[in-house]
Amino acid sequence: MTDLQTSNNRNFVLVTYVLFAIGVFTGGIFTLVGVIMAYVKRADCAGTYLETHTQWLISTFWWGMLWYVLSGLTVFIGIGFVGFFITSLWYLYRIIKGIVRFADSRAVV
Repeated sequence: MTDLQTSNNRNFVLVTYVLFAIGVFTGGIFTLVGVIMAYVKRADCAGTYLETHTQWLISTFWWGMLWYVLSGLTVFIGIGFVGFFITSLWYLYRIIKGIVRFADSRAVV
C-alpha cells in the first residue's frame, strides 16, 4: 500500500470516528452513515492497523444497536433507562478508546 493510500485510509477512518461521535448527539443517523462507510472501506484497510479500527467501529455499531433495542424493550418495566445509560457510556468508551489508539497509529483491541 502506498503512502497516499494509507493517508487516504487514515482520513477515511478518522471521518468515520467523527461520524460515530456526532451520532451520540443526533440520534444515531450519523452513526448509520459511519458504519456503512466502515463496511465500504474495510477491504481497503485489510492487513493494516486500520483494519482493526474499521472492525471496532462495525462491532461497536452492532453491539450498541442490540443493547439499545433491548433497553427500549425494557423501558416499560423501568430498567430500560438504566440500560440506555449504561449502553451510552459503553458506546462513548469505545469511541474514545478507538480515537486514542487511532491517534497513536496503533491497532485497537
